[in-house]
Amino acid sequence: APDAPEEEIRRAYRKLALVHHPDRNGGSESEFFLQLKTAYDVLIDVDRRRNYDAFHQSKEFVRDRRPLTAKEAAWLVDQQKRAWGVKEIHPFAVCILCESCPCPADGICYACGMTFCQMCVRRMHCNGKTQPHYPCRNSSAFSEKLVAEGKEKDRERRLLKGSDNKWLMADEEFRRQRDVFKDRARRGAAELCQYWAWGQTRYSVHIAVWLASADCEADVSFGLSDEGKQTIRVAPSGGMSAVLDGVFAHGVDEHRAGDALFFKHMHVMTFCLAKASPGERWHRLLEGQADGVRELQLGEPLHVVAEEQVGGFKPVHHSRVAGRLETASEWHEVSVCVPLPTMAERQHVSATISAHALEVRVAGLLEWRRGLQQRVLTWEDGHVSRTHVDTGNSTWLVATDDAGRKCVQFVLAQWMEGANRTQEDAIRKQLEKDGLRFLTEDADPLHMLELVECEMWLRAGAVFKPRAQLSEAAEALLQEMERHEEREGRPAEGLRASPLADMWLEPNSDGRLVMHGDGGDVDSAVTWYEAEKKAELEEWNEAVASERASDARRRADAAA
Repeated sequence: APDAPEEEIRRAYRKLALVHHPDRNGGSESEFFLQLKTAYDVLIDVDRRRNYDAFHQSKEFVRDRRPLTAKEAAWLVDQQKRAWGVKEIHPFAVCILCESCPCPADGICYACGMTFCQMCVRRMHCNGKTQPHYPCRNSSAFSEKLVAEGKEKDRERRLLKGSDNKWLMADEEFRRQRDVFKDRARRGAAELCQYWAWGQTRYSVHIAVWLASADCEADVSFGLSDEGKQTIRVAPSGGMSAVLDGVFAHGVDEHRAGDALFFKHMHVMTFCLAKASPGERWHRLLEGQADGVRELQLGEPLHVVAEEQVGGFKPVHHSRVAGRLETASEWHEVSVCVPLPTMAERQHVSATISAHALEVRVAGLLEWRRGLQQRVLTWEDGHVSRTHVDTGNSTWLVATDDAGRKCVQFVLAQWMEGANRTQEDAIRKQLEKDGLRFLTEDADPLHMLELVECEMWLRAGAVFKPRAQLSEAAEALLQEMERHEEREGRPAEGLRASPLADMWLEPNSDGRLVMHGDGGDVDSAVTWYEAEKKAELEEWNEAVASERASDARRRADAAA
């Protein structure tokens, strides 16, 4: 029967073979036994049986365990044309093909299951599941050996590549990032800010730094400037340039020793410092920086960026963006909104657009400045192109955002190489990466902001927020840290030891600090941060209102 199972075919073959075998017929091999053996070889093989059932309308098998000749293939094609009712069909459509070349298959490799032909029987092949080997017809032991070797090679490749965890970096990737860091440090590039980040609670300041040194060591020094202000310098060991170097914008408690944590498997370090004035909201980490640069935002963000394509493809004379004369460019409109106080008027606001940065100043309240990042995009054919902001066709205005709040809105024209429909999704995903944000200070390719969030919860969780409120990325990083401590034979609870805990925790009767559980037990950093920010805005609004009232009285007196 056409649907006869394999066991039934075996029984029928053995029954007929006992009668027609050459040993039962004086040693002569009959034509019937040859046909019987050929039919059995075809029907017992899954692929050959599928081939026979699909294409041999006459049920007359003519291959005889060899590749089809051109004449036989032509005959099968003619038969299939009539069955399918088509005019043309490729001859190989009626064959099971070799997986290494487009020839009809002659056998199946017992080691990996690939089909092969007579031309490839002496050529090594591989399907990715085993190591490259020669076709093997009947050796199960060789197959098992190849599978075992393949598992060992996969394990070696995983060790060389490193963990799938995005915070862990393979040696090759680390060396590449180290070379990038050295080049940026030599040029004093604005992207150096992407190697560190910071955050704050009511009592403490927390800093995270990526280290380009192979031993994950750093030279950290604190001192005093010529004006008597506190300074900090963090430089990877080995004589490398400093990652962080400057004067603290606010006071640090010199009588309390901070503490550092090194995570050498991730090439990063974190440390915490006590504020000289607990409860003071720091606007920036170092003098000379703008407000909120590389700070983990606890409340509403200081700015919002929106990007959309407008106008489609543009003329070829913008091809300098793509660097290829035959490529058209694409125009994107980028909107950057910086919130303003409700009492702010045009005379209080100063905004500028330069070739490399955007800047907003509100006298006595805000100093906001962010760099424009020239993003590098990689295309399917291997070439790269850069985005370009046309400042001549960009502007700013005082407007209201979607929430109805007053803001400074930058409307920027950005040109980039035009992407066709097949590449559009890939390019959009590149633009959405953490390392390719529109503003330089927002880009976070090394995930320093997520590391700061983990550091704040570990060292000041009681005055930060509950663990359940951590971001998804920070929670994943925290779990990786805990697993690493357990692999090293250290308790994960040791990460939560903080030298500043006595600032917010009260000792029990034994004089020991009682550590809290999931964080946020004593205070909420977000609540404190928003309250301080609101108080500053109210104070500024009151000063502006008082100034307006004074101006109104002077005008009234002058009119009188």
